[in-house]
Amino acid sequence: MERIITERLILSELSEQDATDVFKWLGDDRVSKYMVYDTYESVEQVKEWILSVICLLTNMHLVSQLKTTVT
Repeated sequence: MERIITERLILSELSEQDATDVFKWLGDDRVSKYMVYDTYESVEQVKEWILSVICLLTNMHLVSQLKTTVT
């Protein structure tokens, strides 16, 4: 899938390289208390989750970023 770029956002496929950023919310108790999953304890756990999602649902998970934060 190509990246979708708008004036304010960039949407791209979820990848293992996103693990550190995804851990910021998967590892946050304030977020996970409202979710069906337990708080993730490490970036490695997140990488494993991402790889399992990619295997199950290729092209179904997107990552959104504010354009001003992309370097």
